[in-house]
Amino acid sequence: ALPEFLGRQARGAGFLEWGYPLLAASLVQVALLSGGLILLPLWVRRQGIVDAPDKTRVFLYFTALGLAFLFLEIAFIQRFVLFLGNPLYAAAVVIAGFLIFAGLGSGCSAALSAWLERATVKGTVLRRLKAIDLAILAIAAMGLLYLIVLPPLLERLIVLPEAARFASCFALIAPLAFLMGLPFPLGLSQVSNRMPALVPWAWGINGCASVLSVILAQLLAIHFGFTTVIVLAIGFYLMAAAALRGTQQVE
Repeated sequence: ALPEFLGRQARGAGFLEWGYPLLAASLVQVALLSGGLILLPLWVRRQGIVDAPDKTRVFLYFTALGLAFLFLEIAFIQRFVLFLGNPLYAAAVVIAGFLIFAGLGSGCSAALSAWLERATVKGTVLRRLKAIDLAILAIAAMGLLYLIVLPPLLERLIVLPEAARFASCFALIAPLAFLMGLPFPLGLSQVSNRMPALVPWAWGINGCASVLSVILAQLLAIHFGFTTVIVLAIGFYLMAAAALRGTQQVE
């Protein structure tokens, strides 16, 4: 539709649908700015970051987490719009739920990791899996379960009073969001222990990816649907686990 946009006179611009081209233009701008903000520290702090052996894995891990987290959040907002009857309610409930329960998961990450180290038996498959691996596998399993269960479940619950529907949303969000709060602090702790110079860079990468993912998720949903966005989010989580697991081999 770009030729049509360019061919219209200025007085007709107000009648055109600008949402999609603005999303696309925003994606390009954010991608360029994010690329600059991620690459600039590599140029400024050559010795601290460029020389780090696992910087590519760190980049992939925190980029994947930033994309995956917001992909799921945007998809859940869309899922709950009809259920709550208002896009504003859906955005408020989903964002609040993810922030609260992911924050709780993040706060419990160190204790859960320590408990896992004590509870698992040496030599078992579970012992060879790190807390990050288990958290991401649980996120992937729950995400796939929600793809199947959530639509029919919301159809049954939609008859509930408004307050009960709000409570239902928080209850459905809580377990997944709690798990989604684990990979970032667990990964950051691992980077801090082995490559402390990369910690600020990892924060920046995750922040850039999070901003980029909000726009990218909407564009992908327009073309392929929110189910695809959820599947991609699960794929990004699994990619993150694979990326950082390479650093776990060197002990």
